[in-house]
Amino acid sequence: MNIDYLFTDKDFSRLGISATLKFGKAHFRNRFKRQIREIFRRNYLSITKHLDINIRPTPLAKKATFFDLEEEYLFLISKIK
Repeated sequence: MNIDYLFTDKDFSRLGISATLKFGKAHFRNRFKRQIREIFRRNYLSITKHLDINIRPTPLAKKATFFDLEEEYLFLISKIK
C-alpha cells in the first residue's frame, strides 16, 4: 500500500482511499476500503492532528489479511511522524 499525506490547518485528520479498476473487481476494492476505514477508525488517536492521508493499494493488498494491512498502515504512519 502507498500513502500520500499533507499537513493542513484543520483540527482533525482525514482519510482518502483511491482504489481504482487496476486494483481489481468491485468486491476487492470495497473490501480493501472497508478494512482501511476500520484501521483508520481504530488508530485515529495515534495520528497527529492536521493530517490528510490518501491511501492507494498495491496488488499485494488483495491477498493481505486485516492484520497485515493494519501492521503496514501503522508502519507507514510512524514514518510520517
